[in-house]
Amino acid sequence: MKLFLLAALIFLAAPIKDKVLVVSKPVQKEIITKHKDYDRIFSFVRSADPKHSKQYAHTITSYIIRYSDKHKVPPTLTAAVGYVESRFRMSSRPCVGIMQVYMPTYIKYDKKTGLNPRKTEDNIHIGVRELARYYHKDRGKLASRGNNYQQFRLRYTLGRYNGCGPNGRYVHKTLSLYERLKKDRV
Repeated sequence: MKLFLLAALIFLAAPIKDKVLVVSKPVQKEIITKHKDYDRIFSFVRSADPKHSKQYAHTITSYIIRYSDKHKVPPTLTAAVGYVESRFRMSSRPCVGIMQVYMPTYIKYDKKTGLNPRKTEDNIHIGVRELARYYHKDRGKLASRGNNYQQFRLRYTLGRYNGCGPNGRYVHKTLSLYERLKKDRV
């Protein structure tokens, strides 16, 4: 109680500028719905499972766009991975959640961050971070591959993310879905 009173006194004694207490600006609300890929990804999440409510689809879409933009990964790639991994369900097994977070990888890279792979937002955040780790790795070396650089980079990224290599069935399925999502043909 004494600590609370002390904090209150310090707050009240804060310097006042022109008889108005200076308070930092409130955090601006993110406007995810204006993102160029929002409608495309939202429709895709809704169509993945008719049981998903509009609110659930909006939430998943918002997290996909927020963390894809933060880690500079195409949101349509993240959506394709989320669909192929779990069809946007948190209950898939043996890995955890929508992005199918592999627990040994989580323990190695993300445990110290305080993110919980069993929470939807954190699961997508962890998955996009891992996807970004592969997506941005060795960009200079891969650029020497020539004209098919982007295709090879995506194959390499998805093969590393899933562990199947650049020519696995998972990679072909995810890439074809990603290409259809980019062209809005889902």
